[in-house]
Amino acid sequence: MLLNICRENILVSFALSSSIVYTLTVNYNLDKGNMTRTPWIEKVDYTYPTYEHLLSRTILTNPCTSCKILAKPYDDDGDVYVGVVTVMGETQTFRDPTSISSPNNYSLGIQRLDFTLLDTFHSGIWTVNQR
Repeated sequence: MLLNICRENILVSFALSSSIVYTLTVNYNLDKGNMTRTPWIEKVDYTYPTYEHLLSRTILTNPCTSCKILAKPYDDDGDVYVGVVTVMGETQTFRDPTSISSPNNYSLGIQRLDFTLLDTFHSGIWTVNQR
């Protein structure tokens, strides 16, 4: 049995095995050179989270298939972890040994990594607790 609850941009799924999968869809207008932070998500298991780069675009390039987006995790203790870099259509897993695998509350910093003078619209999916 699976129960889905959707509130704002967060989809929470509850299964009988008591694992909770959080999927956060981000839709941000990224200001050139600045990082935008996601809401906090509670990670309850030791699985590796993923980040899927759905779409990036600027006023000159739509879609921007070569736009590099950094997704960098932060925990609520103030620690910063190794992030992943994606281009449109890629899904990356946070597998680096110094990346997030343990339970805690996490937020992602999302930023356009390659140089641009333009703002970038970006959409992606961050998934944790994938058991």
